[in-house]
Amino acid sequence: MICTKCGAEIPEGAKFCINCGNAAVAAEPAPQPEQPVYEAPQQPAYEAPQQQPVYAAPQQPQYQQPQYQQPQYQQPQYQQPTYYAQPAPNPGVSGKPALTFGILGIIFACTFYLSFLGIIFSAIGLGKAKAFRAAAGQLYGPAKVGKILATIGLIVGIIMTVICLIVVIGLIAEYA
Repeated sequence: MICTKCGAEIPEGAKFCINCGNAAVAAEPAPQPEQPVYEAPQQPAYEAPQQQPVYAAPQQPQYQQPQYQQPQYQQPQYQQPTYYAQPAPNPGVSGKPALTFGILGIIFACTFYLSFLGIIFSAIGLGKAKAFRAAAGQLYGPAKVGKILATIGLIVGIIMTVICLIVVIGLIAEYA
Protein backbone atom coordinates (compact mmCIF):
# COMPACT_ATOMS: atom_id res chain seq x y z
CA MET A 1 0.00 0.00 0.00
CA ILE A 2 1.19 3.57 -0.72
CA CYS A 3 0.46 6.70 1.40
CA THR A 4 -1.80 9.17 -0.38
CA LYS A 5 -0.08 12.15 1.24
CA CYS A 6 3.65 11.52 1.00
CA GLY A 7 3.84 8.55 -1.33
CA ALA A 8 5.77 6.32 1.08
CA GLU A 9 5.16 2.61 1.16
CA ILE A 10 2.95 1.48 4.07
CA PRO A 11 3.10 -2.12 5.31
CA GLU A 12 -0.07 -4.14 4.91
CA GLY A 13 -2.44 -3.87 7.88
CA ALA A 14 -1.02 -0.57 9.16
CA LYS A 15 -3.55 2.11 10.02
CA PHE A 16 -1.18 5.09 9.74
CA CYS A 17 1.75 6.04 7.54
CA ILE A 18 5.04 5.53 9.33
CA ASN A 19 6.59 8.46 7.43
CA CYS A 20 4.03 11.29 7.74
CA GLY A 21 1.36 9.93 10.15
CA ASN A 22 -1.50 10.23 7.66
CA ALA A 23 -4.34 7.69 8.01
CA ALA A 24 -3.79 4.78 5.70
CA VAL A 25 -6.65 4.16 3.31
CA ALA A 26 -6.79 1.12 1.17
CA ALA A 27 -6.92 2.61 -2.25
CA GLU A 28 -6.61 1.42 -5.74
CA PRO A 29 -3.25 1.91 -7.23
CA ALA A 30 -3.18 5.35 -8.65
CA PRO A 31 -2.32 5.74 -12.28
CA GLN A 32 1.11 7.07 -12.90
CA PRO A 33 1.00 10.85 -12.92
CA GLU A 34 2.38 12.56 -15.92
CA GLN A 35 4.79 14.57 -13.91
CA PRO A 36 7.30 12.98 -11.61
CA VAL A 37 6.48 12.74 -7.88
CA TYR A 38 8.86 14.59 -5.62
CA GLU A 39 10.51 12.39 -3.10
CA ALA A 40 12.01 13.90 0.03
CA PRO A 41 15.72 13.38 0.25
CA GLN A 42 16.76 10.74 2.67
CA GLN A 43 18.57 11.87 5.77
CA PRO A 44 22.12 10.65 5.85
CA ALA A 45 22.55 7.88 8.34
CA TYR A 46 24.87 8.61 11.22
CA GLU A 47 27.71 6.25 11.37
CA ALA A 48 29.06 5.58 14.78
CA PRO A 49 32.81 5.78 15.12
CA GLN A 50 34.55 2.47 14.95
CA GLN A 51 35.89 2.67 18.45
CA GLN A 52 34.65 4.81 21.29
CA PRO A 53 37.33 6.82 23.06
CA VAL A 54 37.95 5.65 26.60
CA TYR A 55 37.93 8.36 29.19
CA ALA A 56 39.38 7.86 32.62
CA ALA A 57 37.33 8.94 35.58
CA PRO A 58 38.62 12.13 37.15
CA GLN A 59 40.82 11.46 40.09
CA GLN A 60 39.94 13.05 43.36
CA PRO A 61 42.75 14.72 45.26
CA GLN A 62 43.97 12.59 48.06
CA TYR A 63 43.74 14.28 51.42
CA GLN A 64 43.11 13.28 54.95
CA GLN A 65 40.19 14.48 56.93
CA PRO A 66 41.41 16.92 59.59
CA GLN A 67 41.16 15.52 63.06
CA TYR A 68 39.34 17.78 65.47
CA GLN A 69 39.61 17.33 69.14
CA GLN A 70 36.36 17.61 71.01
CA PRO A 71 36.41 20.26 73.72
CA GLN A 72 36.12 18.92 77.20
CA TYR A 73 33.22 20.36 79.12
CA GLN A 74 34.05 21.71 82.53
CA GLN A 75 31.61 22.89 85.10
CA PRO A 76 31.91 26.69 85.41
CA GLN A 77 33.26 27.95 88.67
CA TYR A 78 31.23 30.83 90.00
CA GLN A 79 32.67 33.40 92.34
CA GLN A 80 30.86 35.52 94.81
CA PRO A 81 29.96 38.91 93.30
CA THR A 82 32.06 41.84 94.39
CA TYR A 83 30.10 44.88 95.37
CA TYR A 84 31.70 48.26 95.05
CA ALA A 85 29.89 50.49 97.43
CA GLN A 86 30.13 54.23 97.04
CA PRO A 87 31.60 55.88 100.06
CA ALA A 88 29.00 57.40 102.28
CA PRO A 89 29.31 61.16 102.06
CA ASN A 90 29.21 63.39 105.06
CA PRO A 91 25.62 64.27 105.88
CA GLY A 92 26.26 67.97 105.36
CA VAL A 93 27.90 67.59 101.92
CA SER A 94 25.85 67.29 98.71
CA GLY A 95 26.74 67.28 95.03
CA LYS A 96 23.61 69.18 94.02
CA PRO A 97 25.10 72.69 94.37
CA ALA A 98 27.94 71.75 91.99
CA LEU A 99 25.37 70.47 89.49
CA THR A 100 23.18 73.56 89.87
CA PHE A 101 26.04 76.01 89.33
CA GLY A 102 27.36 73.89 86.41
CA ILE A 103 23.97 74.15 84.68
CA LEU A 104 23.74 77.89 85.33
CA GLY A 105 27.30 78.32 84.04
CA ILE A 106 26.41 76.64 80.73
CA ILE A 107 23.19 78.62 80.33
CA PHE A 108 24.78 82.03 80.91
CA ALA A 109 27.94 81.13 78.95
CA CYS A 110 25.85 80.65 75.83
CA THR A 111 24.29 84.11 76.03
CA PHE A 112 26.12 86.86 74.17
CA TYR A 113 26.17 89.82 76.55
CA LEU A 114 25.85 87.81 79.80
CA SER A 115 28.64 85.33 79.11
CA PHE A 116 30.74 86.82 81.93
CA LEU A 117 28.03 85.50 84.32
CA GLY A 118 28.63 82.05 82.84
CA ILE A 119 32.29 82.34 83.85
CA ILE A 120 31.29 83.31 87.40
CA PHE A 121 28.70 80.52 87.85
CA SER A 122 31.07 77.95 86.34
CA ALA A 123 33.84 78.97 88.73
CA ILE A 124 31.44 78.61 91.68
CA GLY A 125 30.37 75.16 90.37
CA LEU A 126 34.00 74.02 90.15
CA GLY A 127 34.55 75.24 93.72
CA LYS A 128 31.52 73.28 94.97
CA ALA A 129 32.76 70.13 93.17
CA LYS A 130 36.19 70.58 94.78
CA ALA A 131 34.58 70.92 98.23
CA PHE A 132 32.55 67.75 97.64
CA ARG A 133 35.68 65.85 96.65
CA ALA A 134 37.46 67.03 99.79
CA ALA A 135 34.56 65.91 101.99
CA ALA A 136 33.65 62.62 100.27
CA GLY A 137 37.08 61.53 99.06
CA GLN A 138 36.04 61.24 95.41
CA LEU A 139 33.66 62.71 92.88
CA TYR A 140 30.53 60.79 91.92
CA GLY A 141 26.92 61.38 91.05
CA PRO A 142 25.68 64.97 90.70
CA ALA A 143 29.01 66.46 91.80
CA LYS A 144 30.85 64.73 88.94
CA VAL A 145 28.29 65.89 86.36
CA GLY A 146 28.36 69.40 87.87
CA LYS A 147 32.16 69.55 87.49
CA ILE A 148 31.94 68.51 83.81
CA LEU A 149 29.21 71.08 83.07
CA ALA A 150 31.06 73.82 84.97
CA THR A 151 34.25 73.11 82.99
CA ILE A 152 32.38 73.30 79.68
CA GLY A 153 30.57 76.47 80.86
CA LEU A 154 33.89 78.07 81.82
CA ILE A 155 35.45 77.40 78.41
CA VAL A 156 32.38 78.55 76.46
CA GLY A 157 31.97 81.59 78.73
CA ILE A 158 35.56 82.71 78.12
CA ILE A 159 35.21 82.31 74.36
CA MET A 160 31.88 84.17 74.24
CA THR A 161 33.20 86.97 76.48
CA VAL A 162 36.21 87.49 74.20
CA ILE A 163 33.94 87.57 71.13
CA CYS A 164 31.59 90.02 72.90
CA LEU A 165 34.51 92.31 73.83
CA ILE A 166 35.78 92.28 70.24
CA VAL A 167 32.31 93.24 68.96
CA VAL A 168 31.88 96.00 71.56
CA ILE A 169 35.34 97.44 70.83
CA GLY A 170 34.57 97.31 67.11
CA LEU A 171 31.29 99.17 67.64
CA ILE A 172 32.95 101.81 69.79
CA ALA A 173 35.72 102.31 67.20
CA GLU A 174 33.15 102.59 64.41
CA TYR A 175 31.05 105.25 66.09
CA ALA A 176 33.96 107.19 67.62
